[in-house]
Amino acid sequence: MVNGLKRSDLTEYSEYSAEKANNKYLNNKKNKQGNLKIVNDIKVVMFIEDMIVNKKYSSYATLEKAKREGFKVNIWLKTLYNYIHNEIFLKLSPKHLTYKKKYKKGYKNDRSIRKIVGKSIEERADIILISVKK
Repeated sequence: MVNGLKRSDLTEYSEYSAEKANNKYLNNKKNKQGNLKIVNDIKVVMFIEDMIVNKKYSSYATLEKAKREGFKVNIWLKTLYNYIHNEIFLKLSPKHLTYKKKYKKGYKNDRSIRKIVGKSIEERADIILISVKK
């Protein structure tokens, strides 16, 4: 709503503006995306990259070692995997992970069992086939 509009007799009124509403929506959408939790501490980023890329630690072991070494690690394991798969790190990519998830190929059952109900269209009388085609 746009408030404070004035008519020719100087009375105020409110009116809906689709353009204003759309601009507000786009601005809210842009501001909605949160900051990355890991960006605040570059030492943690470098530690995680070094442990996984060079020392071949798993992601879980890296987070636990970082906590024991006194780093303030405020991310979960799933968040770390999301960062790795979204390529947030400079040196670290999914190929550096020690345990890669293996996906099974989905198999489709090609055979389907159908009940045969009634006569086939080819077996029906010619008069029925003519009326169906019209």
